[in-house]
Amino acid sequence: MSYGEIDSIISAWVKRHRLTLYTWYQNSEIRSVDLVDARGRKFQIWIDRPVSGKVVVHAWNYRKTGRDWNTTIDVLGERLEKVFVVVSDWMTN
Repeated sequence: MSYGEIDSIISAWVKRHRLTLYTWYQNSEIRSVDLVDARGRKFQIWIDRPVSGKVVVHAWNYRKTGRDWNTTIDVLGERLEKVFVVVSDWMTN
């Protein structure tokens, strides 16, 4: 499957939160955003390609804290909002 199925959802989410979307890393197509807190700590949220209508969203703090969420394309926007809230909470702790 391709990111084309979910790019409009990701783009709306990125725009709403004024994030920078990365789409390529080492010659591989990706969908990833980085967030940096007031202390300079870095966090990442990335989205796998959809497979049969299902999508996995990942988040981590570039160290040990991380989490994965399985979702479907039809609720991906809602899931991205929830992941953003989780990472925002990590950023304040």
